Amino acid sequence: MGKLSKTGLTDKQERFCQEYCIHYEATFAAQRAGYSSKNCGEQGYQLIQNPSIQKRISEIQEKQKRRIQISQDRIVGEFANIGFFDVRRLYHEDGTMKHPSEFDDVTAKVVSSVKETTDKEGNKTVEVKFWDKTKALVKLGEQLGLWKDNQNTYNQININANRDEITEIFQKMTEQVLPKLMENRTPESEILEMKKKFGVETYEKD
Repeated sequence: MGKLSKTGLTDKQERFCQEYCIHYEATFAAQRAGYSSKNCGEQGYQLIQNPSIQKRISEIQEKQKRRIQISQDRIVGEFANIGFFDVRRLYHEDGTMKHPSEFDDVTAKVVSSVKETTDKEGNKTVEVKFWDKTKALVKLGEQLGLWKDNQNTYNQININANRDEITEIFQKMTEQVLPKLMENRTPESEILEMKKKFGVETYEKD
């Protein structure tokens, strides 16, 4: 066994912990730490099971969080800012759009980009893009444990889902929920109109 460091680990083990906290991939961390590339996968697995290694990784993670001032509350707050952002914050009271230099802290966090273009006639168009609201709300619900009582629905909403998959999910949800909400309250013509609005297909029963 190699010489132990102040943490009680060998130099290789300490290097593994440091590398793991960068990439969070045990095989790669083992290789970067100097373990043989022939069996670094097995070495990485064994290292990550070691209680002393796990303790050291936790210590490094805590130092990282303190250094960049990250807390669970801050992460939840960031998701909430994106998920519940009110687009009216982009505008002055007279209806003109604010310049990015005028954005308040919340607006600056939820806006991913601002692009201004000018056409041949000199008309300016400003395009504002936001971080994904749906993903933020799903992650926020995950952080707060809101999906525990409705795990089947949560499992359908994949945080890595693309736009088409999200659209399909909401279509299915709308198809199931909308009739219950509208039943005995709204004329059939309005129900059909609402279904069209949400992109739910209608058909005649046999």
